[in-house]
Amino acid sequence: MHLGGAHRGARGGAALWRYRRLRAACLLAGPYGTFNPPDGLQQATNYYAALDIPTPKGTLGDWWDANLFSTNGDGPVGPNFVTAEYLNHNDLGFGRGMHCLKNGTKLACYVTNYGLPDQNPQNADDALNHNNPGATVAMEYDPGAVGEEVQFYVYGGGAVRASARLKFADLDGFGPKPVPALCQTCHGGGPGLDGNNKASGAHFREFDLPSYRYPGAKSWDYGQAISATTPSAADFDAFAKLNHFVRDTNSGNEIASTINGWYPGGVFSGRPVVPPTPVSWSGHANEYRQVYGQTCRTCHIARDYPDFVGAGGLTTFQDVSTVDKVCGSGSPKVRVMPNSSITYRNFWVDTPRVHLYETLVSRAIDSCKS
Repeated sequence: MHLGGAHRGARGGAALWRYRRLRAACLLAGPYGTFNPPDGLQQATNYYAALDIPTPKGTLGDWWDANLFSTNGDGPVGPNFVTAEYLNHNDLGFGRGMHCLKNGTKLACYVTNYGLPDQNPQNADDALNHNNPGATVAMEYDPGAVGEEVQFYVYGGGAVRASARLKFADLDGFGPKPVPALCQTCHGGGPGLDGNNKASGAHFREFDLPSYRYPGAKSWDYGQAISATTPSAADFDAFAKLNHFVRDTNSGNEIASTINGWYPGGVFSGRPVVPPTPVSWSGHANEYRQVYGQTCRTCHIARDYPDFVGAGGLTTFQDVSTVDKVCGSGSPKVRVMPNSSITYRNFWVDTPRVHLYETLVSRAIDSCKS
């Protein structure tokens, strides 16, 4: 997913302004706001109470201890621990410091946000140098917890042992939203808790390297050789290991197939390659990569419905009810997708991508922007 060449023009800026004014409350809350429930405080309280059985994890240090990290959040040297720093340029806009530790078939990862959700290249450098830390999101995968394999925790700023657990977090400047619903919007499952007051149907997410930026204002796209302007060979190997870990927590879904496409033959090292185009998008490989891959896959890859890549996937993507969520409907026009403010902006300021989308869904050029 390559995001270069986008510039914020007048129309793109106006589209973003309308979205913020009319439907800002739905950002990171699903198109209908269902991932920001009115009883969010009670849900978050019930959720953490369920997760604290049998081991309470009220601080980040508690979580580290329970998941066999060291006292300062590091892990053992070897194949089961990996770290990486990057800027999440197409989703939240933070710098991110990722740490993952595999214990047998279980996986535990925590990621600390750095800087503001503003796509500032400095955020990646801050992640590398541990400057300006914000909230830390932690995730656990346990294959023995059938249906509830993946759970979430959020801790306050500082990324230290004493960092306290949070029931709400504001990841985009549009207000706090409750855990785990805030996480479920792009990790799948929900909205809401299951009968055990836990998250169900959620996933660890893939690491999409072309969509990131890296310390030192570096970037990378498919087919690009390693150079002074890209991550290093060691960096690519670290992300390959992260994707291997994530793939092993997913089976038979789009996340697993995308990762397998990036690393053919199961060779998890080096640079990923362009993943195959789904059969349902045959003849539209460019649209799949430039529109769906850069915009919609950011969250929809973790959701079972609507299915944009399986049999009939492109037809579903072109359905008027789907298109209206992107292009807007009503008067004044209301748009509710993409559901992340950063992804939304990246899409609408990239005029060639918008035109490619409008052509794909049989809308007149610039009619969605107007």
